[in-house]
Amino acid sequence: MTHRIASIVVLAGIASAAHAQFTAYGDRTAWEDDAIVGGVFDLETFDGTFDPLQPSTGPIAFDWGTVEVEGGDGTIGGPEIAAGNFAGSIFPATAHVAYIFTFDDPIQGFGWDTFGAASGIALAIETSEGVSDILDYLASGSFDDTFLGFTSTEAVTEVRIIASPSYGGTAVGEIFDADDLVFVGGEPCRADLDGDGQLTLFDFLAYQNLFDSGDLLADFDGDGDLTLFDFLAFQNEFDAGCE
Repeated sequence: MTHRIASIVVLAGIASAAHAQFTAYGDRTAWEDDAIVGGVFDLETFDGTFDPLQPSTGPIAFDWGTVEVEGGDGTIGGPEIAAGNFAGSIFPATAHVAYIFTFDDPIQGFGWDTFGAASGIALAIETSEGVSDILDYLASGSFDDTFLGFTSTEAVTEVRIIASPSYGGTAVGEIFDADDLVFVGGEPCRADLDGDGQLTLFDFLAYQNLFDSGDLLADFDGDGDLTLFDFLAFQNEFDAGCE
């Protein structure tokens, strides 16, 4: 399993606190091929009906968590979930700052197939590990169906759909529809440093390279320094294996 970064990926960074790798995707096939996903994921088809979806509505419960809107109530472009589709709204005409997805169990991958009028104009996914933009209208000059997703080596429990900070955040207008929410749970296997889904000699070599270069990804004991204890912590996780 190999990481394949989509052409419209705009961010793949390291979170300073958790040293996590956050990879953004604009292509569902590439997202599914990511080593973290491995072609195995959960699916939400939004086959229920919820209208309206406003801050005053409160969280809407699903078997994996909740969905809610953050911001002021509004009637223009009011969002809803109906007939298997999630209908978005205008940012910020309805004062909808964000659509918030909260997961009962930590996830390491998330994605949405967007479609319809204006899908993909200056939308972004925001988590505690990073922000990924989808700007396909601004890039191509036309309305295209697209995919908005990410994987992260650090598990998260909240995902926010927002107007892109790159184009003014809530100052940017956006209308979108979406279906087929996909996500993958589980805790990261830090010892699999080459991301091939297996623990081998190459992971030891990758760790040594990180340590020798002073990369804090090698700080396995989390004390902010690279010492012998990090080698021991890595070896313990390697010996414990990955599920």
